[in-house]
Amino acid sequence: LRDALQPFQIDLRVWKNYKRQDILNALRGVCEEVDREPRKFSGLVILGASHGEERDNRDYLVASDGQGLLTETIVALFHNDAHVGMKDRPKCYLFNMCRGTNPNVQFEQVTSRCMMP
Repeated sequence: LRDALQPFQIDLRVWKNYKRQDILNALRGVCEEVDREPRKFSGLVILGASHGEERDNRDYLVASDGQGLLTETIVALFHNDAHVGMKDRPKCYLFNMCRGTNPNVQFEQVTSRCMMP
């Protein structure tokens, strides 16, 4: 990922094996930075790659300490109303994590239809 994004001069940050509270602290740190320098960033992409779980039809990223962090909480941190530095700027959230025992059959079907012969 670093190699692919390096030519675009993106401020890429990688956090590995963070506990739940460490993830929240790091994300809040980004929020504070964005508010201090509102013109620094033109958008935001967050990729959460981890184990996951689904509880009550809600998705959780599982941190290194085994604690779940609701993906909605991560998204809410950067809501337009919460931080002026990200107001009206594109935000993309990608969560690559398992969320149960059933495979994503619908995705597999869509992918197979899109393949070229």
